[in-house]
Amino acid sequence: MKIRLRRVRSDDGPDLARAWTDQAETYARLDPDLFRVPHSDGLGAWLVESLADQADPERRLVLVADVEGTAVGFVVAAVVAPHPAPERQMQRGLDARSVRIEALVVRRDHWRRGVGTRLVTAVEDWARNRGAALVTAEAFTGGPAADFLAARGYARRAVLHGRAL
Repeated sequence: MKIRLRRVRSDDGPDLARAWTDQAETYARLDPDLFRVPHSDGLGAWLVESLADQADPERRLVLVADVEGTAVGFVVAAVVAPHPAPERQMQRGLDARSVRIEALVVRRDHWRRGVGTRLVTAVEDWARNRGAALVTAEAFTGGPAADFLAARGYARRAVLHGRAL
């Protein structure tokens, strides 16, 4: 299977909507109090427009994973500038630029076929080329992304806590 990484195209809407909905269904089954399946009306067009608008070669990476002409996933990553006063912070590493993976979506029927790994590797290469010292990603602790990232050497550094009001 050949995986090609490319920019989002105007005709990617239905494929991207399928990948997004597939991922939403996976997480909604795991925890319906936290996740839901989004409305499908106009979802593909919204994703294409949103992803295209976010792309910025120096600050935001948006890549689509294409297999035989079908968009089967995508990644969005952003450069995070160093903290303006890292010497006043207790956390180490805030003096360096980093990159945060903001979205990583792969259709379930393409899991374990190299698509996610290819997308993450592209983010890491892009981050290195921008002088980043670290790549981070937020993942639901009970979901498959946490295990996927751990298998690629990503260590848990924090846990996000939340409380409904």
